[in-house]
Amino acid sequence: MLEAQAAALEARLGSVMSLLNERAELCRILIEEGSVAGLDPAMLEAARAEALRRAETIRDLLESPWVQV
Repeated sequence: MLEAQAAALEARLGSVMSLLNERAELCRILIEEGSVAGLDPAMLEAARAEALRRAETIRDLLESPWVQV
């Protein structure tokens, strides 16, 4: 039962990590295009960096082992 829950948590965390990486990529594209009226490139870069930091935190969680019971 605990193993199944751990697997479900890992799957969901993997999805979160993917979404954060997609957010970072979208911010990068918007910065490069520079055609988004009203969006500050510095704020987009801050959002991109934040998404990458959060994705790294999730990656660390996924790479750490679960307590074996």
